[in-house]
Amino acid sequence: IFFRAYVTMDPNRPSNAYGLDPSLYRSQVPSYQPGAYPPVPAQNYVPAHTTGYPPVPLAPMPQPVEVVDPVAEFMMGRSHPPLIRVSFEDVPQNVDGLKRLALARCWKQAITLCEHCIYNLPLLPHESLQWQFALAFSLVKLERPGEAAEVIDKHVGPFNADKNRFETYAAYYPGQKGCMIPFGMRLLHAKLPLLRNDPKASQDRLYELLDFCQEHLNEPDTAAAIKTAMEQAIVGDAAPNTWRDRERCVKLELVDIHVSLYQHMCAVAIINDMLKEYTPEMRTAKPTGQAEYMELLQRLGGIHLEAGQLGPAEDAYSRVEAIDETILSPADQHKLEVTLCLNRGTLCMAQSLFARAFEEFGQVLQKDSHNAEAANNQAVCALYNCNLKEAVSILEGLIRNDPHAALTEPVVFNLCTLYDLQSEQNLQKKKVLHAVVQRFKGDHFPQKYLKLE
Repeated sequence: IFFRAYVTMDPNRPSNAYGLDPSLYRSQVPSYQPGAYPPVPAQNYVPAHTTGYPPVPLAPMPQPVEVVDPVAEFMMGRSHPPLIRVSFEDVPQNVDGLKRLALARCWKQAITLCEHCIYNLPLLPHESLQWQFALAFSLVKLERPGEAAEVIDKHVGPFNADKNRFETYAAYYPGQKGCMIPFGMRLLHAKLPLLRNDPKASQDRLYELLDFCQEHLNEPDTAAAIKTAMEQAIVGDAAPNTWRDRERCVKLELVDIHVSLYQHMCAVAIINDMLKEYTPEMRTAKPTGQAEYMELLQRLGGIHLEAGQLGPAEDAYSRVEAIDETILSPADQHKLEVTLCLNRGTLCMAQSLFARAFEEFGQVLQKDSHNAEAANNQAVCALYNCNLKEAVSILEGLIRNDPHAALTEPVVFNLCTLYDLQSEQNLQKKKVLHAVVQRFKGDHFPQKYLKLE
């Protein structure tokens, strides 16, 4: 209602002197008083009067996504320190730095260090050869045997060449004679064809190397003159110290080659020849004599079983049982107990007594919960007993107990095979296992054993 007053206002008169009702000037909307009206509930749509269209529901607010670590989920709460990653820049540019990278299994960084030292540092001839060996060894660890062979063939050349002898550099090595090639490079050169699917060529090279070792058996067995610091750094304590140890190392490589070529009797002949050297006096005098003797008998029994000869295998294992425990150290006594259970379980598997073999391997795991061989064989027994779920659980439990030691090639390959048999999210499970391998084993683990392709 609009009201218009045609009145001449006198400023000296009061406001109501013109006959007007002051209430006509007041707003008809009551004044706001806090708390006088109930709150309006929030609406999850756009009001119609703002758009002219019916109300449109709004999209819900995105909720934060919880990120789950697949490795932690696989480990089921068991914490183990991951493999420490060491970079090329974090280590000194010398043999000590190479040793740190080798211990950390950072073989890509080791290659970088080797190439840096070869091409940028002033090296003596024998030092250059040692760095070439370390480079080839690191390439083999990364499954690049072709490049390793190229390093040896191109940069080292024939081992008997004049450039690889001390006499050629009389100014640097006065009075020294012989070849500067490290034994580790000779052994690696002999094994390279096998890594390139040519076992016959490796067999020929290993026999040549065996003759070379036997020619030097009468030389002084001084570790300083035989094992180089480079071999100690890159190979570790397993590097043989004496020519006798080197001969034994080459013979064991030949045994593996013969077995891979199904020449079991040749392998048996080599082991029997080696066992003749381990007389009771020799086993007592040598600190590692009993352990080496036990290992040879173990290999002999395993080869007989692989060839289907149960009787000779039982005979080899019975010789292990005949070892006198009283002359063994506490560590060797424990190893003997574990070995006897393993032998009994293996014989039961050969006779298709999988339930009994399962129990024998279980006793091994009670004595040594980190024994990968026992866990692997027990999983195989569980599979033959039609218990696929338990077989998977055994291998997964082994990895959870100690991933650094348990993530071996046979264990990973068998576990991936069991995942394929389950046919339930097998690819996803293998990807999780791949993440576990990357965290605890480094960059040298062969990817083919994960069966991701």
